[in-house]
Amino acid sequence: MKAGGRVQALIRQWNATRMVFVWGKGELGT
Repeated sequence: MKAGGRVQALIRQWNATRMVFVWGKGELGT
């Protein structure tokens, strides 16, 4: 198992979570 691939997966998961959080915050502010 490559560590680089695992890091990439974690980054992708973090980006998706951040996106959802930002969208939710934007909807609340509207």
